[in-house]
Amino acid sequence: MTSDNAVKLDTFSSYKKYLVQNVGREQVNDLHKESKLMDFVIVFGWVGLVVLNSICICLSFELHWLVPLMFMQGLLFTQLGLINHEFIVHRRVFGPKFSWFVGMFLSLPTLIKSTNYSFVHMTHHRFIGSERDGEDYKQDLGG
Repeated sequence: MTSDNAVKLDTFSSYKKYLVQNVGREQVNDLHKESKLMDFVIVFGWVGLVVLNSICICLSFELHWLVPLMFMQGLLFTQLGLINHEFIVHRRVFGPKFSWFVGMFLSLPTLIKSTNYSFVHMTHHRFIGSERDGEDYKQDLGG
């Protein structure tokens, strides 16, 4: 995109408007349809990858395998945090009680209580952009 026709995409609504204009409302709506099967596969499939990688780490006795596997485990844990954030905190895909349980399970590797994280994060959403926002340091990360 050149600077002549650059669009200022600084808010969620500006991104959404840009997508609707350039991709089409129907396509955007299709991309946002819920799929319980896909949600289930993403959450539990990713946990399966973490378990599989953990087994590989336990069985690896050579450093040239151990280092990439440990790096991969870090990436998998990071992604679990993002999955937990999206599926458990925001969308509550599995209903409130079961989502809490799944969130607690996904949070185990980070040693963070999912209840505490949910409370702090929802407080962040309540006060986003204000001085009471506990995560306001993230606002300037984009450049």
